[in-house]
Amino acid sequence: MKSALRSACWAAALTVAAVQFNAGSVSAQQDDGTSKEGEPWALSLAAQLHAEKRCDVQATYFVREMPSAEGTLYSGRVRCIDGREFDFSQSKPHLKFDLKACEPAAC
Repeated sequence: MKSALRSACWAAALTVAAVQFNAGSVSAQQDDGTSKEGEPWALSLAAQLHAEKRCDVQATYFVREMPSAEGTLYSGRVRCIDGREFDFSQSKPHLKFDLKACEPAAC
């Protein structure tokens, strides 16, 4: 019960932060094409990207939902309005996303 309450508080705090950072227009798209606009995880991701990477989200794609015992985990890729891209993933639903910059590969 404490874990669920802590997760709910964390999600609420990040949602408030996302709204303050103008992240309310985040639109994520899953592989099946369904929109995830305004989902709590997408708002949390946008707030974290803005705070840590100064990235304003343009698009989120290749989103994968992975069920776990503690809730749903998300991973995928996000594109910033300045063209940068980051891979994101979670190890636990109530934790921050792991962010990794996508660098061009030289063959």
